[in-house]
Amino acid sequence: LALPQQPVEVLIACSILVTAVHATRPLFPGREPQVAAGFGLVHGLAFATVLADLHLAPGPMALAILAFNLGIELMQLFVIALTVPWLILLSLTPAHRQVRVGGALLSGIAACGWIANRVSGVSNSIERGMAAVTQVAPLGVLVLAMIAITAFFTQTVRSGRLAIDKGEAQ
Repeated sequence: LALPQQPVEVLIACSILVTAVHATRPLFPGREPQVAAGFGLVHGLAFATVLADLHLAPGPMALAILAFNLGIELMQLFVIALTVPWLILLSLTPAHRQVRVGGALLSGIAACGWIANRVSGVSNSIERGMAAVTQVAPLGVLVLAMIAITAFFTQTVRSGRLAIDKGEAQ
C-alpha cells in the first residue's frame, strides 16, 4: 500500500502527540494494546511507502521487510535494556511522576513541532531543536540514570532506610 508521504508523517506525529497526552492522563485505559497496534499500522504505512518507491520484486521486498523489522525490534530491545532498569528504579521514588510528565510534555512539544513542519513544509525552531537533540540522544540514558540514582538515594536517605549508622553497619 502506497500513500502520499505527507499525510502519513502527520499521522505518525499525531500518534506521538496522543501518546504524550496518554502518558499524563490515560485516554484509552485498558485498550493500550489496540491503540499500539493501530499506531503500529500507521508507522508501518510510512515504511510501506518507502519500500513501494524502491520497486523491488516480491522476494527482495519480503527480505527487505524482514531485515528492517528485525533491525527495528533488536534496536527497541537494546533501548529497553538500557532504559527500563533506570525507569524501574525511578518508579520507586516520588520523582517518577515529574519525570514522566516532563518527558510527556517534551514529547508533546516535539510532536507539535513535527506536525507543524509536516503540514506546512516549513522548518520551525522546535523541529530544528529535535534534530539537534537526536545527535546527543544516547546521553539521555545517562541523564535518566543520574536522575534515577539521585532520586532513589535521596528518598532512601530521607526515609532513613540507609544503614549508614555505625551501629547498624556492624
